[in-house]
Amino acid sequence: MIPLGGVRVALVSFDRDSLRRAVEADATSPRPNTDQLDSLFQRFRGPYQQVLELARARDDLRDRIREGNSSAIADSLAPVEQAYADADRVLAETRRQLQPQIEALRKSLRAWDRTVAPQFDSLSSQLARGRRPIIDSTDATGWTHFEIPPGPWWVVAWVLNPNDPNSQWYWNLPLTGDTLHLTNATGHLRPRY
Repeated sequence: MIPLGGVRVALVSFDRDSLRRAVEADATSPRPNTDQLDSLFQRFRGPYQQVLELARARDDLRDRIREGNSSAIADSLAPVEQAYADADRVLAETRRQLQPQIEALRKSLRAWDRTVAPQFDSLSSQLARGRRPIIDSTDATGWTHFEIPPGPWWVVAWVLNPNDPNSQWYWNLPLTGDTLHLTNATGHLRPRY
């Protein structure tokens, strides 16, 4: 587990996911289907992850050369740099082809979200019963500390997935003790629409 600094963490007095499901069920029109967008994300993910892997390999070789292990390693750097350059070109072309479709579908989802936002905001205010969200960011060690008033609270946080720009880690957890760890075991990896 790698601690992440700068992650905004909010305490809210209601379960956001339950409220979101209720608002979606009550919407005048159904939420747009995300299958096509998910498919485009999948097509983008392969080239993106290939570039990440090659960048890590390239950077590892460069570090080892700087440490003085240059004789045998220097010969292997050029092919990795070429593979990285090739993969980066594939990623750029994939992005050029897919990004307009991705943005158009995201725009449709965001437009629908704006239609249900007033109801979500109104109901969340009612459920909060005057208790405002408490927001802080994690420090460099990945920790944050809250002074929590009595009552039920949920911990909510989002962070971009460093391995896929079209997904994010999301947490919406009831606070049941004095410590809650936001990890991949307690969070959900989900598309970033």
